[in-house]
Amino acid sequence: MQGNNFIVTLCLIGLAYTLPSFTPDGENAPQFFSPAGPKLHISPATIPDGKYGSTYDGQHLKVTGGKGDYSFSVSGGSLPPGMSLSTDGALSGTPTAAGTYSFTVTATSQSGHGDGKDKDADSGSQDYALAIARATLTIIADPQTKEHGAPDPPLSYSSSGFVNGDGIEIFTGKLSRAPGEAVGRYAITKGNLSAGRNYTISFTGNTLTIAAASEKKDPKISPTSVAGGQYGSAYTTQNLKVTGGDGSYTFSVSKGSLPPGISLSNDGTFSGTPTAVGTYSFTVTATGQSGDSNSASHDYALAIAQAPLTITAANATTTYGGAIPPLTAAYTGFVNGDDASSLGTPPSIVTSATSSSPAGAYPITISGAVDSNYKITYKPGTLTINPAALAVTADPQTKVQDSADPALTYTASGFVNGDNTGIITGSLSRAPGENVGKYAITIGSLSAGHNYTINYTGNYLTITASSQPPPTQPPGQQHITWTQNLLVGCNASTKIPLTASASSGLPVIYSVADSTIATVSGNVLTLLRPGRTVITASQPGDAKHAAAQPVTDTLLYQSSSLIRQHWSNVIIFDNTSGNFVQWQWYKNGEAVQGATDPYYGEPSALQGQYYVIATTASGQQIQTCALTLTGDSAAPAGIQVHPNPVKAGAAINVTSNYTAAALQGAILQVIDLSGKVWKEVTSVQPLMQVTMPPAHGICILRLLLANGQMASTNVLVLD
Repeated sequence: MQGNNFIVTLCLIGLAYTLPSFTPDGENAPQFFSPAGPKLHISPATIPDGKYGSTYDGQHLKVTGGKGDYSFSVSGGSLPPGMSLSTDGALSGTPTAAGTYSFTVTATSQSGHGDGKDKDADSGSQDYALAIARATLTIIADPQTKEHGAPDPPLSYSSSGFVNGDGIEIFTGKLSRAPGEAVGRYAITKGNLSAGRNYTISFTGNTLTIAAASEKKDPKISPTSVAGGQYGSAYTTQNLKVTGGDGSYTFSVSKGSLPPGISLSNDGTFSGTPTAVGTYSFTVTATGQSGDSNSASHDYALAIAQAPLTITAANATTTYGGAIPPLTAAYTGFVNGDDASSLGTPPSIVTSATSSSPAGAYPITISGAVDSNYKITYKPGTLTINPAALAVTADPQTKVQDSADPALTYTASGFVNGDNTGIITGSLSRAPGENVGKYAITIGSLSAGHNYTINYTGNYLTITASSQPPPTQPPGQQHITWTQNLLVGCNASTKIPLTASASSGLPVIYSVADSTIATVSGNVLTLLRPGRTVITASQPGDAKHAAAQPVTDTLLYQSSSLIRQHWSNVIIFDNTSGNFVQWQWYKNGEAVQGATDPYYGEPSALQGQYYVIATTASGQQIQTCALTLTGDSAAPAGIQVHPNPVKAGAAINVTSNYTAAALQGAILQVIDLSGKVWKEVTSVQPLMQVTMPPAHGICILRLLLANGQMASTNVLVLD
């Protein structure tokens, strides 16, 4: 693209990169564009409303316009409390708060069918507004009566329609009535009674009847019944009153007993927090100033209900062959200072798994708890048995050139549960070749089954020119000795000193079969790109020495920068160059059947050693360094840069999402697409500045931790 007196050149190799639009003075933030392609949409565009306390009818989001599988997540705003969105797009749950909730759902490709050239086909978002309607609470006012001149009785009511474990404790305010004191009927209205933001009250009124005063006013206690309570919850204030009598009255319990924790004041007020469940019958007597001749009594029954208690089995983990860990539980709902020791009968927590059970997931069930003060519900947990670690070390092997390969043997340790080498299937393999030299012994198809993760240590098969040490050369003869290991690439070094020597003392000359993989200058081998090629050591002789027999060794330059963990269960190959067209993934040294895409995934978090053999369009192959993953739930932290794009020669801010301790011994490299290392930083900090190369193009920022973990990102450098 050309304009405003400058030229920006962008090379897109393999991955799709977008070109920012900007003004020369840099005022506008870079914006990316990509070739037109099918838009990815999330449907439906709207979703039905829900209701407080009612199970939300299953709503499943889908993707149109994309390929493969997508993972759904809430990328902005928030779902209504009590609801969740699964990764496959299912909205479910029981809302625990009314209101309208705005949020954004993003669908991201898991299968990697997107080629990176159209971000709209790799992910998409949809804004939603989900209204949670209030539940309906039915309130019916009780009819009331009083004699003319007497105080109003309490305006009581009945209620129904509670959800989500709510009860009468949510009420605030009270009923009211039409004004007036003349004999007649007065409407009882809703007044300022409220059940909070989660309920709409459906109110049915009643009447207060004021009757003419009788000549003889017999005192009566009202109301005639009192509301129930709940263990451990403060009792809603209930006031008793006297109608039909004269003067003031003193209230007391004259028979039976109140629930423990509840008291009755002299003015007729019930209060307190119940400390025992049950139905308690008692008689209240109101005594006037003139004594028994002006008193009234009434019988009551006050029911105290159980408090809800949820017991949840805690998740646990162990390793195959290990002891089952102690199984524990969490408690939600204890009141009155109670705890697990307060239960009449503690719960039983069990699992079907034993120390000899295979690796996998097993339910933890909980039951049997008993306590008269609690209504108990249970939630199960999961015991996860992880594979045990099995150490396999290949034995070194030798053979004479052109003879049959010896058996590739190994030692194994770490068996549990009486297992032995009989559970191992498959065999080791070695790098191809029959020339004199050293050949890496790899894990091949060796497997110990799903109960073990193999920690493999390789070795070498050495091919010698004869079964005896080289004979003493006659005068004028010379031979080359070279025992160097050229399995390289899994560290930051790109220059390797070659160590072959000639018995004559004359300098050894090296040549590389494929100069696109490495070049040699003197005895220094410079690595250019991952791959496999043959290095030949020769000595042409001089006036006193005949030419030595050439010796070859195989260089296997593994790539430590081309695979990385993208999600906890997905690992990807970085085909930035666009050169690679075929892939075969390996797990624990064994080829994974059907894993031939530039990415590899499993249903759960990746656990084991992973590498890939990638093939170019011309048939050249490279093998990446193995990446060891431990099944953690989160992908590696990675690195970020800002700004991006950046002008040539300018500095960028590099954020490494690792602790300072994890960055000890780490190396940060700036590499262009030809493989040239422009800069190497050995003192890496969590936040630092790095200067970009003076030439435009795409650069790879690669962070290599001391433990072998690698993270990388791309930077677009502009003129």
